[in-house]
Amino acid sequence: MNVRITDRKVFESLHATDVVAYLRSEGWELAGRYSDMATLWNRENSQILIPQDASFGDFSRRMAEALNTLAEVEHRSQLQILRDLTTATSDVIRLRVFSSSITDGSVVLEGGVTLFESAKDIVLSGARAAFFPRAYYRSRLPGPADEYMRKVRLGQTEQGSYIVNIICPVSPELPPLDPAVAASIEEPYDRRVTRTLAGALHKSATAARDAAVKPDMALFTSAVRDGVSANLCAALADIGEVIEDGQIEVDFSWARSRTKPNVPSSHIFVPHDSVPIMREAARVLRETFLDNNFELIGPVVRLQSTNAATGGEVLVYAEVDTWRKVRLCLEGPLYEEAVRAHKEGLEVHCRGSLKKEGRYFTLRDVREFVVEEEEP
Repeated sequence: MNVRITDRKVFESLHATDVVAYLRSEGWELAGRYSDMATLWNRENSQILIPQDASFGDFSRRMAEALNTLAEVEHRSQLQILRDLTTATSDVIRLRVFSSSITDGSVVLEGGVTLFESAKDIVLSGARAAFFPRAYYRSRLPGPADEYMRKVRLGQTEQGSYIVNIICPVSPELPPLDPAVAASIEEPYDRRVTRTLAGALHKSATAARDAAVKPDMALFTSAVRDGVSANLCAALADIGEVIEDGQIEVDFSWARSRTKPNVPSSHIFVPHDSVPIMREAARVLRETFLDNNFELIGPVVRLQSTNAATGGEVLVYAEVDTWRKVRLCLEGPLYEEAVRAHKEGLEVHCRGSLKKEGRYFTLRDVREFVVEEEEP
């Protein structure tokens, strides 16, 4: 059914920059400018006039004409083209689950909540990996990732299985005057996030498939530098556990305002059979994770030493993805400070290299050790 859009508010919500980015990507050529009021675009025997300012009286009418012309030229529905116009300057991640338990486009409430939360975790893993790839990320976000996540939006859902659309705004591309300089210009962070995420999803899906044939954790650990993390694997496993069979499908549609990135694939499939492998990979990556600059804050809950003057072992109750006892080996003066903190009920604050060793997480190379003098 070919629906014709007539709602004026729909056209008023369009942005000239999005429409122009779409026209350029589809081969339309700039034919003329009318001062700073409008631009004229040609393609074969068709023309489209785009007003530059939404406050102009004929803005919505001109946008309606543009949509109608594009539908005729491309032989597509206005609804399809409108969706592409509104995301022309964004990368779009389309996450879809296929399952025999999802036949009418609906999912049980609890499973739907998990799906949306996991979709957010997947994007978060990409935002963190684009900043600094690690095997496991804890709760704290680096500044650029936090700012990026505030801009990401949820698009409208679609018919068919169960679909989550995630809209990720991307900086427009402005090629330098000297082409030789282009290679030295760093890719913007917002595009680096989606490119990294596409690569990491492809790597994790491939690792899970290969691990089913020949179990080998190195398939995942070697891909950490490419953005694979315990967080990403856990999020995929969470989604997979919502469905009883079938598969997870992730499609990337790249912003028309930038050159399409070089990625292994823009279409990634994770079959339900890979879910247990993803869950185990997440556990192992998390347990073997080494954080060289972990910030530890918490009360001292146990002390052990044969001679306090030479040092000893300390357990601190601190947040490490959840609340845990973290072991520290401290030399004499620092151990005595820990003893004082324990007696007075004060928290200690320090940094070091965090690693899981046996029953406990251990903080090695302790530095910046201080006792917080105010009672927690």
